[in-house]
Amino acid sequence: MLPLLPSLIATVRVPQAPVQAPSWESLQRSFAYDATKPLDAKELRVRDRVKLTFTNLRGETVHGILAHPDGPGPFPCVALLHGLGGNKEQLFNSMAPELIKQGFAVFALDAALHGERKEDGKSPQVAFLKVVPDTVKDWRQALDWLTKRPEINKERIGLLGYSMGAFQGSILMGVEPRFQAATLCVGGDPFVKFPGASLASPSNFIGHATPRPVYFANGTKDTTVTPAASRTLIDAAKAPKVIHWVESGHILPADDVRKGLAWLTLRLKLPAAAERYAAPEAAALAFSPMEDTEARVEKVSFTNAAKESVSGLYVRPKDGAGPFPLVLVLHGKGHSKERMLNTMKREFAQRGVAALALDAAGHGERKPITDTQNIFTTTIRDYRQLLPNLLERPELNSEKVGLIGFSMGAMMGTILTAIDERIRVALPCVGGELESLPEACRPAAFAPYLADRPLAFINGRNDPTVPEAAAQKLHAAAGTSPTIFWYTEADHTIPKPTLRLGTDWLIEKLK
Repeated sequence: MLPLLPSLIATVRVPQAPVQAPSWESLQRSFAYDATKPLDAKELRVRDRVKLTFTNLRGETVHGILAHPDGPGPFPCVALLHGLGGNKEQLFNSMAPELIKQGFAVFALDAALHGERKEDGKSPQVAFLKVVPDTVKDWRQALDWLTKRPEINKERIGLLGYSMGAFQGSILMGVEPRFQAATLCVGGDPFVKFPGASLASPSNFIGHATPRPVYFANGTKDTTVTPAASRTLIDAAKAPKVIHWVESGHILPADDVRKGLAWLTLRLKLPAAAERYAAPEAAALAFSPMEDTEARVEKVSFTNAAKESVSGLYVRPKDGAGPFPLVLVLHGKGHSKERMLNTMKREFAQRGVAALALDAAGHGERKPITDTQNIFTTTIRDYRQLLPNLLERPELNSEKVGLIGFSMGAMMGTILTAIDERIRVALPCVGGELESLPEACRPAAFAPYLADRPLAFINGRNDPTVPEAAAQKLHAAAGTSPTIFWYTEADHTIPKPTLRLGTDWLIEKLK
């Protein structure tokens, strides 16, 4: 069980006068530091852990602990950020043993004025607005030490912050790109309108975490970090984010904390092949309307990370301002975005859902290529590059994004959904685990990472292109008893009634 953590803060009275948030550039400068300055780090091995001390930017001694499984690694790592009045051992002692069994390293620091850093006559409660940013700076320095250790996989570091640790974790996700995902428990922002509190105000930072995912766990009966303060932080975060409300006060049930931790560890253990699909910098999108009597259709275009022109079709309901759910539509091999237009209009736009399809690499208006691995890598990265600015459009609900993929698009869609938390529900159609696919393009390696999201498949029992056995292998890899819509026709083309069953399911999950 988790120890009872102390309350975070007393209720803060927020002044009524509006407070102008500092620019992002000035906030970043406030947390900049000289990474070349020696840490004067000292390590002491005590049984199964390393005790760390180093000198921070303010000349203070910072204390930390690190533990990891036996062997050389490199291991993914979970950083644990404790609450107000706590210490580094608190979360570490309750969580590290199980995490180490699962193959994770675990790292924790004492926050300023906490644990081995307590100072007589100095109250962390009174100094809260200084403790938070000071500790964030300490974590940035500590990561310099951590990421140089050969047993740590520096590409797979996440954080779990509880209470005050969630405040700090929110800021770190904004300013520190070395954290790849975060679970934030009972965090919030009562300071966003509080004069002089900009560096401790998590909502000034959390929006800059994207495209890295964040999981929020908050209590509906919390009187320390109230639901209103929690919503302020959650609303400031951009997709991808997962929100879990618990009928609880400030001390969440241990099972709910473990649920958030399980989500985090799943993100950090994605297959190594996921790194080839890393999200490029967001693309600037251009839209041009097209005439259509059934829906509002626009052609979307952008230049991808490979400096290639990419085009797609964006379709939304003819009437209404939204916000609409969005479905990404991935076509099959040899097809194009135009082949998906009728499906986008009739299965989605006419039923109150927006849809978007891109030409896959080597297809449609793009220069021909035949290399499967290149097609998968480029297309998946294209969708990831498109999403940030697409989801900024006011007619779209960025928290309700789904995916449907056909054949090759089903395989790519499985991978894309697994690695991009913005996609909350998926319907791969007539896809499977084919031996002919390159290793990095095998969807079964990614399917287990959809365990926390609704997932359904459409497959044919007599499909000559993707045999039933290949489909079942992919279904089994998902491991969570996904919904499966079978059809019996000896064809790779889905019968319309079966497709409607699947799209009914998809729309229900999105709405």
